[in-house]
Amino acid sequence: MGRFYRPQNMITIQIDTDILSWLESQNYQNKINDILRTFMLQQLKL
Repeated sequence: MGRFYRPQNMITIQIDTDILSWLESQNYQNKINDILRTFMLQQLKL
């Protein structure tokens, strides 16, 4: 396992159509992960 290895899990979520369209115009799986990680880190600082 490399230094930057992060295990991942596959899940199913429901996302509004307009949000999904915006995400799909980017690298959406990485983008979702980045958004959630940023939110999580902000919440941990509280």
